[in-house]
Amino acid sequence: MSRLRLVLITLGLILFVLVVGLVVATYFFTAATEPVSLPPLPAESVTGNSEVLTGRSAIKELATLSLTPIECTLRFNGDSYSEGTAFSAEGQVRVDALMRNNSVTSLTIIGDVVTLQEGTVMPATSSVANGGVIDTMVSYTCRPWSVDASVFEIASR
Repeated sequence: MSRLRLVLITLGLILFVLVVGLVVATYFFTAATEPVSLPPLPAESVTGNSEVLTGRSAIKELATLSLTPIECTLRFNGDSYSEGTAFSAEGQVRVDALMRNNSVTSLTIIGDVVTLQEGTVMPATSSVANGGVIDTMVSYTCRPWSVDASVFEIASR
């Protein structure tokens, strides 16, 4: 065999090993980034219903998770927020989210109106609301809640 042929075969084998190694590494790195389900909260509530819901959705979809009122613990995967609490009853949602800088952002969704803590009111269909925090994906653990309607009240200026 000529020296050139040996070099080409060696380079081909090295290229093959690199491609297979890249495919295997990609598989393991992407498998490690799959969302992890949160452990459920203790199954206790003042309503006597021990049903616990866990999953992942956008904040605006929390109102449709259950026909009964629920209180949820939220975990955010983004850069802005870390964790939060949500309340949902009769199509209304209140979310208090802890930002990474330790400030709290509160928002209320009632019908088609989104109200932010700063008092900014916008239609839920506006591009600002749809591109904003109501579309943020969260992991949630929810349990039944005895409604305290005051959480949905919007403070006037």
